Amino acid sequence: MQQVILLMALLLIAGSASADPATCWMKDTGCKAYIGKRLWVSIPAGNPNVVEVTFKRGDWTTSRTLKLKTGASFLVIGLAKADVGSDDYVVRLDDGRTGWAATSALFLLDYDPVARAKAAQEECARRGQPRVGMSRDELIESCWRKPVRIVKKTTAAGIEETYIYGRGHAVKLIDGQVSEIVEAQ
Repeated sequence: MQQVILLMALLLIAGSASADPATCWMKDTGCKAYIGKRLWVSIPAGNPNVVEVTFKRGDWTTSRTLKLKTGASFLVIGLAKADVGSDDYVVRLDDGRTGWAATSALFLLDYDPVARAKAAQEECARRGQPRVGMSRDELIESCWRKPVRIVKKTTAAGIEETYIYGRGHAVKLIDGQVSEIVEAQ
């Protein structure tokens, strides 16, 4: 449950993130925006990939590269024009070493994912979980926020709405009041 809420909060926050450093190489001058900025590595759980840094320009021999995993970061200090393919970031690691990382690395973010996840968790705790008896407006202001979709049914007994949040999570409202919360495991 916490993972679903955290993912939803991250997606809400991520919607306001700046241009994506993993795809900036597709634009003529897109990666220049990251010079002087810190980038973080964020690889999805279970994914065996890494972001590699080489210390000899153009030498991407796997045994000679530094493998960065989720949570690692570096400062972009420049761009190096590639003869073939996308340019490389010129990077400075926290230990002072300078190297190159591909601008086409898929797992780079321009924000600290650990700090963002912590902030999202704190925001979720501040807003609170949905509760039976809440009004529609209170539900939207809870940690779950707006649903992915709403199914509305009008019956002789009143208006029944089901707010669907995905991953088996839903909230049923009868005449604008939360009457049931479904949390699939």
